[in-house]
Amino acid sequence: MILPSVCIKVPVFFCYRDTRDGGEEIVGGILAMPKTRSYVDELFQSAEEEHNTKYGTYLKMLATLHQQADICRRYNVDELFFTLMGNVIPSLRAQNVGKRLLDESVTLATERRFKVYTVDCTSNYSDRVCSEHMRMHKLVSLKYKDFVDERGRPYFVIPEPHQGVNTYAATLPWPIKAFREYKC
Repeated sequence: MILPSVCIKVPVFFCYRDTRDGGEEIVGGILAMPKTRSYVDELFQSAEEEHNTKYGTYLKMLATLHQQADICRRYNVDELFFTLMGNVIPSLRAQNVGKRLLDESVTLATERRFKVYTVDCTSNYSDRVCSEHMRMHKLVSLKYKDFVDERGRPYFVIPEPHQGVNTYAATLPWPIKAFREYKC
């Protein structure tokens, strides 16, 4: 069952499953949010406030990527809907949980009348979901090995097969759903 948490300003989608003891456990989730034209500057500012922490470096990477993508200008919009992060427990990866969560997020963005939906993919799995199943448009890519500090060392050393982060976008309403009439 997918439950959106839309009563808060930042939508969070969780996918639950029943456990053997009669309870429920979260098996996946995504965090999505509206962003305005100023969000790239805000990402750089947040990265600066975090200094040299891992999170600050991650924000700097996203800001760099989105600065290159220039999504609001490219699509001539002042606001877009952005999936910031998502995760599925390892035992359920490649079983369509991520695709289902993405479908729900795209549906919410469409219902809220956004014209552009974007996703940053930091793993090969999420990249395949956006490129192959959702057929979104890849705007920019940044290889982890190319995102380096002042000494030329990569900030992130991620194990294979993950190679970098890609930013995808789709104009809404998006005609493709990864699933039709599914139950989760």
